[in-house]
Amino acid sequence: DKEYVGFAALPNQLHRKSVKKGFDFTLMVAGESGLGKSTLINSLFLTNLYEDRQVPDASVHEKVNIIPVIAKADALMPRETQVLKQKIRDQLKEEEINIYQFPECDSDEDEEFKKQNEEMKGSIPFAVVGSCEVVRDGGTRPVRGRRYSWGTVEVENPHHCDFLNLRRMLVQTHLQDLKEVTHDLLYEGYRARCLQNLARPGARDRASRSKLSRQSATEIPLPMLPLADTEKLIREKDEELRRMQEMLEKMQAQMQQNQAQGEQSDSL
Repeated sequence: DKEYVGFAALPNQLHRKSVKKGFDFTLMVAGESGLGKSTLINSLFLTNLYEDRQVPDASVHEKVNIIPVIAKADALMPRETQVLKQKIRDQLKEEEINIYQFPECDSDEDEEFKKQNEEMKGSIPFAVVGSCEVVRDGGTRPVRGRRYSWGTVEVENPHHCDFLNLRRMLVQTHLQDLKEVTHDLLYEGYRARCLQNLARPGARDRASRSKLSRQSATEIPLPMLPLADTEKLIREKDEELRRMQEMLEKMQAQMQQNQAQGEQSDSL
């Protein structure tokens, strides 16, 4: 046809180009965690959009104290709780994730405290139930818990969850030790590693570039320490860590000696 030019093929060209290049659009799905948002999106587009999603390893266990907790323990049977606890312990050991370690009890501690310490240590990870609602357990006794059709879960009942052990450890018995371990060991070790990284060859140039980029974004001057001062801080920090390690070894040796003397006196 002499009157046919070809402009009618333009929509087909646009279609082929869009299919080849792809196109972007934003779809927001709102809802609480675990509601099924990702499953809905995967069903709509017949693909797994989060197949390669991985949580980056921030190595937080090297910088802070970690106390593993199992939430919503009222959704698990006692046998399921124990199986899940053992699975979490195995995964922590396999991935070499350091969690808070309970200190050994002194020989002069009373037996009740030693018993509580062993009970708390054996409860990790703590299976807890949280609730601020006060309910009445089949009578007039008010308790803090959750009411279901099959019964009431009491937050402060050790037969129902580990909430009491967790609260006792965090507030009553090990609060000071948690603070000291966090500040004197974990944070100081992290700071020493940061100073060592700054003292490596080329680290000052990288730090300067990072400083310039941060200043351009925030316009806040960030002072840099001279290399000599940085190396001095590293040496001081290494010496401090060495003294702390020696102190811990002496304390452990003294505890073992006291324990051995106590066993000998008991045998006599």
